[in-house]
Amino acid sequence: MTYQDTLNWMFSQLPMYQRQGKTAFKKDLSNTLKLAEHLNNPENKFKSVHVAGTNGKGSTSHILASVLQEAGYKVGLYTSPHLKDFRERIKINGQEVSKHFVIGFIKRNKDFFEANKLSFFEMTVGMAFDYFAKQNIDIAFSNSEKIIIAFYNIEYSKIFFRYKDSDYQKNIIIDRRLKNKGVYFNNFISNIS
Repeated sequence: MTYQDTLNWMFSQLPMYQRQGKTAFKKDLSNTLKLAEHLNNPENKFKSVHVAGTNGKGSTSHILASVLQEAGYKVGLYTSPHLKDFRERIKINGQEVSKHFVIGFIKRNKDFFEANKLSFFEMTVGMAFDYFAKQNIDIAFSNSEKIIIAFYNIEYSKIFFRYKDSDYQKNIIIDRRLKNKGVYFNNFISNIS
């Protein structure tokens, strides 16, 4: 498969609401969790921050990644959508994932993807995390709608609350002070190592 053949196949896995109706919507992360297990849970091999919100997720992710990269960290960035090339979605220290990695990842896992009917978005989440784990990054930022992973320092436990969702089976930690106030960055760099 060429790079373009690989992309064409991946994009053909996009669930199209206009074409499929309600069946295009997936309400849980079961496929993503299945894929993570298939890939030996690469998301557990580095720290991750999910940037959530209505607007500005991509910009915020890029800014935070840039700050940590300048501080000497090896930083993964997974965002969507892309503007010109799919590889813009997956970067380490500003460098896009290689075409070779994209082709190889799909080739190695295509049977699994097809057997489990994974969507384009589920595959790209797995690809990003697999790439980040193999490249031994320090931390990743994501604005994907399919993953919610956060970390915090125990000394801040009183300002956080935990929400447990049976679909995720993990704690999602949200800083109450962030609501409508922008990004909380105090002591962030010292807390990631």
